[in-house]
Amino acid sequence: MLDDENRIYETFFSDESGFKLSDAHVKRIWKKENKEMELELPREHVRVNMWGVISFRGATSLHIFKENLKGPIYQNILAEHREEMDTLYPGASILFMIVFRLIRAVKVG
Repeated sequence: MLDDENRIYETFFSDESGFKLSDAHVKRIWKKENKEMELELPREHVRVNMWGVISFRGATSLHIFKENLKGPIYQNILAEHREEMDTLYPGASILFMIVFRLIRAVKVG
């Protein structure tokens, strides 16, 4: 990837993260002026995950999901955001490299 100094301008960077709603700490609440708001905390452990892509030309929308991110789910997420990535880089061949302990490639489309 580093062989071509311009390659970074043609690269997507993706990441995922998650958090438990029960572990979230409320620091600020946005509400309409002079309107009362009741804060309701989750009664059970609910984990929310998110995934997104950024590039030199822009970003995709944020994908929110509850499942653990495994191969088939990741492929579905990529497929759902393919149109957004194609808009950023029309006509490009998109290849995703997934880095865990092993490196494997996932071809979209």
